[in-house]
Amino acid sequence: MTTTRYLYRIMHRVLDDAVRKGKLARNIADLADPPMAKKAETEVWDMPELDQFLTAAASSDYYELLATMALTGVRRGEALGIKWSDLDLNKAAPSLYIRRSAYKLGKEWRFEEPKTKRSRRVVALPLSLAMLLRHLREKQEANAEWYGRELSGDDFVFAVGDGTLSDPRYVSKIFRHIVQRAGLKRIRLHDLRHTYATLQRKAGQPIEVISRVLGHASEVVTLTIYNHWEGELRAAADTMDLMLEKEFHNEGEKSFVRNPLEKGNGGECRPCRSRTCDPD
Repeated sequence: MTTTRYLYRIMHRVLDDAVRKGKLARNIADLADPPMAKKAETEVWDMPELDQFLTAAASSDYYELLATMALTGVRRGEALGIKWSDLDLNKAAPSLYIRRSAYKLGKEWRFEEPKTKRSRRVVALPLSLAMLLRHLREKQEANAEWYGRELSGDDFVFAVGDGTLSDPRYVSKIFRHIVQRAGLKRIRLHDLRHTYATLQRKAGQPIEVISRVLGHASEVVTLTIYNHWEGELRAAADTMDLMLEKEFHNEGEKSFVRNPLEKGNGGECRPCRSRTCDPD
């Protein structure tokens, strides 16, 4: 099924290009129904596990790339598409501008602009990550000078020595190797994004903030993906119950929780969870 979906995506993009260039009137791949992908089981790390991973990755040539994904929640394609002109490494407020996503179609690289307004976003960088990227820039500037050229804003941040990008699948392979070597719980490379979001939520960041950092179309999308957060919404209802219960003790017969549910209506006089509910 995975191979079929992959081939479908390739053919769809090839035919889209043909339509764009006027060689075809329409993309007939739109008429096909590719097999539905099974929802992957989301696994995340806690903070000690993430720290262990970053420590293990420090000796890899892909350390800065993996650290950027882990500490900002950007997608693999978004990270690979970052150019130096997309970074503002000012010490006061370092930031990253997400302006494109990179993917490889066969041997050819493609670069797409974000599909939604919120996907085209600014991500604030942790100072520790900004320092790491400044050091990377210094290394790349020295490398470019050795090759007799200057590093420019159009150069990709996570390019290899000759200025080209690594195959996305190879990046995922390197990630799996580091995870295995570190003895960590196995997660997918994309789960670094889920780990980022989950850790931010546990730290108390509002859902709307996390949603904007991740580039989701809306907070609803964020809640749909991270449905393990739904239990947090119970807290609001529980708080209301506690406030109503307090009011019941203050007002007695005049309380809202008694009036709508008087005896004889087939219901309890007040929420059944209360310790002072009057039995029939």
